[in-house]
Amino acid sequence: MPAYLDFMLVFGAQDDPKDLRFSGFREQVRLKAPPAEQSIPALGRSGKHYQICYNLKSVQLKQKSDENLKLDEWSIRQTAVYHHFDVELGTMLWIVTKGGMDLLEQYEGLVGPDGRPEDKLFQNPGQSFASSLSTHLLVCHWSTEDWRWYIRWLEEVLDHEVSLHSAQFATPLLTYTEQYGGLRPKRRGSRPQGIQALSHSRPAALA
Repeated sequence: MPAYLDFMLVFGAQDDPKDLRFSGFREQVRLKAPPAEQSIPALGRSGKHYQICYNLKSVQLKQKSDENLKLDEWSIRQTAVYHHFDVELGTMLWIVTKGGMDLLEQYEGLVGPDGRPEDKLFQNPGQSFASSLSTHLLVCHWSTEDWRWYIRWLEEVLDHEVSLHSAQFATPLLTYTEQYGGLRPKRRGSRPQGIQALSHSRPAALA
């Protein structure tokens, strides 16, 4: 499935990752009778199959700083999955691209001695299909790990920045004594005593 190359190209060491927002899902289904040259029973291929590929992301704390919360280093981890399933013979092909061994260790636990029997049955196409769904579910569950703590870290950093800038630009409130020099504001409609006295007196020359 050539489309899987698009998902693989996001991997590799990068100083400034450009494809962190790249996500996708591709599928190809062929359930009709295939041409004779595409049916190879000796290789477990009937020619009737579906193929899917997709990528998911998880997050992981790389390094925690004891000096400043903002200096914690988080890494967005990519995983690309390709799955080919033969609907007639029940054979499968998996290609999983990921850095690190954590997802492989989880899969070994899924199909290992301590795993559930229904997750590792491949005697017929129906059992193989059900087991493949368990594997997809495992990958989906892996992609949810640590996102809660990453979002919580973002919230704490934002709260700290907002509090810092709010305190920097806040204007102190003046008291009446500081603003009016000791004079209290009068009731609405009243005038200072000096102005009332002047309004009722007339110049001596006009009397």
